[in-house]
Amino acid sequence: MEARRVSCVIPAFNEERSIRHVLDAAANHPELDEVIVVNDGSSDGTAQIVKSYPVTLVDMPKNGGKSFAVKNGIEKARNDVILLLDADLRGLTSQNISDLLRPVLQGKADVALSCRKTFPLAGYLAKEDFLTGERVFQRDLMDLRTLGTMRSFGIEAYMNDMIIRRNLQVAVVPWYNVHNTLKMEKQGFITGLLGDMRMLWHESSTVGHGRFIEQMIRMRDQVVR
Repeated sequence: MEARRVSCVIPAFNEERSIRHVLDAAANHPELDEVIVVNDGSSDGTAQIVKSYPVTLVDMPKNGGKSFAVKNGIEKARNDVILLLDADLRGLTSQNISDLLRPVLQGKADVALSCRKTFPLAGYLAKEDFLTGERVFQRDLMDLRTLGTMRSFGIEAYMNDMIIRRNLQVAVVPWYNVHNTLKMEKQGFITGLLGDMRMLWHESSTVGHGRFIEQMIRMRDQVVR
């Protein structure tokens, strides 16, 4: 059987302090056929850093938000299996990427999600992180037209809704050595806290607040144990 090829999409906005950590693990990964970084209108040196790696840079003229950036990255991808990575990860290794790819590439699950160190305590202890930005899936999971018009951070909630509606099997892969750079670290306490609140609001309002809470329960039923 021919090995399935994987396209990695990394949306990035003003991530000059973190993106090297991600590209060091992903850029030459043997299981990734291509790595696409969508520079979402950054005003810092993100694009210059990306250009020093053997990856494809998609340079957006202005910031359109994470969902729109992912849409543009997937449109450029040449493969059906997509790996999404956030650009602000710390501690990411090549082995983490292989571990996340394995359940989907071996046919043991339809979708794979990471469980990161920075997820809130309840999710960390339960070993489930259903809002993670690190995912492996088939590109037809989402309608790209819908993705291009939704709120900036609505993508994970939208994807979860599609996973539930299609009754897909989900593998949750421990990434306990990996954490996201908190918005408070990037933007200061007040601005970062407001940014986190805005992100959560985008997530929940994308599918409806009641449905958003229901997702956290129903996703557990689809996890491959």
